[in-house]
Amino acid sequence: MVDSKNSKDISKKYNKNNSVESLLSEIGMDADEFKKEFGVSVDEFDDDIGESVYQLLDELDLLDEEYKDNQVERANTSGFSLNSNKVEDFNLEDADEDSDDEYHSQIKKIERQIQDNLNDEESISGGIKTVRDFFEENKYVSQNDNDIDEVRTIAFACEIAPAKTIIPVIKLLKKLESEGKLHWKTTRIIGLAHGKGVDELLNQYCDVVYYIGQGRSANQSDSGRFQLASLILRDIYKATRAMIGEQIDLLVTCGNAGDVRKSISAAKLLRTPVLHIEQDIYNPIEIISQANLITVPSKDYEYYLKIQYGLRNVVNIGGYPMAAYVDNEIKNNKLVSKEEITEKYGFEHYILVLLGGDLKKEDLTDLIPLIDGFDYPTLIAPYRFDKGYVEDLSKSSKVKILDNYVDILSLTNSADALIYGAGMGMTIEAGVLKVPSVKIYGYHVFHSSINLAKELNIPIVQIWDIPRALRKLYPPTGDIVKDGQEAIYNIVRLINNFDYSLKKGNIRSTFKIWRARSKFRKSHK
Repeated sequence: MVDSKNSKDISKKYNKNNSVESLLSEIGMDADEFKKEFGVSVDEFDDDIGESVYQLLDELDLLDEEYKDNQVERANTSGFSLNSNKVEDFNLEDADEDSDDEYHSQIKKIERQIQDNLNDEESISGGIKTVRDFFEENKYVSQNDNDIDEVRTIAFACEIAPAKTIIPVIKLLKKLESEGKLHWKTTRIIGLAHGKGVDELLNQYCDVVYYIGQGRSANQSDSGRFQLASLILRDIYKATRAMIGEQIDLLVTCGNAGDVRKSISAAKLLRTPVLHIEQDIYNPIEIISQANLITVPSKDYEYYLKIQYGLRNVVNIGGYPMAAYVDNEIKNNKLVSKEEITEKYGFEHYILVLLGGDLKKEDLTDLIPLIDGFDYPTLIAPYRFDKGYVEDLSKSSKVKILDNYVDILSLTNSADALIYGAGMGMTIEAGVLKVPSVKIYGYHVFHSSINLAKELNIPIVQIWDIPRALRKLYPPTGDIVKDGQEAIYNIVRLINNFDYSLKKGNIRSTFKIWRARSKFRKSHK
């Protein structure tokens, strides 16, 4: 998002008093009720978000509780389709200037308009409006297709860790399709890949994979917020353009990062129904409030989302599908052998350290020297951090810094011990692989992965307590694979019997999550 100073300037272009009154009217509250509900005034909320709240919600089309009069009802996915051609390369720089195709000419024109908006340092919502206006004019055309239920097109948007939740769902869909147990004959699977390495995981399971951008680097400072807003806008456009060309019947998302925000925003623009698989209930992304249906891994989490954020359509699936994915990789001998790892990295016995999203850059100045002091062969996976920066911090000949994206599953499986500053994905992998592990507290005080680590008896410690934890370390306990398999079946049942009449969440839920994330960020700066 842009910074607060810019947001105030932008807000002045739109009568601020009128927008506040309109916002309060839209959500059925007066100013005092708003402050009591969310702990801040509307103006203070604007400062938190770095954007005029009313303007941003309006441009994302979140204020429209019902479809516009001229919209096509999608409840039964009747004979309408999206009016576009399929294009797989969405870089703004790569438009073919010589194309005579009318649609592509329109696409190039809108690209230039978006680029102009970004160059003029317009707000993210201004760019979203440009995108929405275009797609509003080019949304639906009659198809006269008598066999509409022959094919169902489902898009899956994810980063690399959530992809391991998505893949078993896709595989079961295809299995049931081959057995004739779905409510349609053919399933067309579209992958929306966010970040490096995701396409490699998804390619073999999807009919086509589109790249919709990447997340914010752990090395990026808050000073680049406008640049980040520009990138988010570009990626929303990429996701929208990918989806509008594929006649998506349902979007399935998983995670709490930019892939979810961008793909659900695109789905909002296109009126595409959304099923969201939520695992990080304490810090979800605000846009999940606009999903038609949300799944969670336990009954307690279902209650939490409903009570804490006022979300309505929440379903307990009873486990973590990723656990079944990890177990399947082991059973099918897809992991790299210990001998191959020894040959590649030179260590037969080693500690694996993963620097994930629970850590901040300043944590590394304490963590890396501590690891050097182990005097034990160690492989460090920098993941979201710059490899060169991590290499500069380490002075030990027994420590090797890996590339940013490596086969973590195989490296974890062969490790003597795992130390990780990451969330749910690594906790699930450690729990299934039964590798003695230590989870770094990082800056998350409340996090679903902390709950799961405690259930698996994985110690959770501050950086300075890692040596003590390593002296008395045992494999994780418990079995999360069986529940994970059941969760996969429950998700597929929801997809197969998806209720297209389900309404998205309300604006109050969006505000509550937005406010919670804002307070979460501020508490860890």
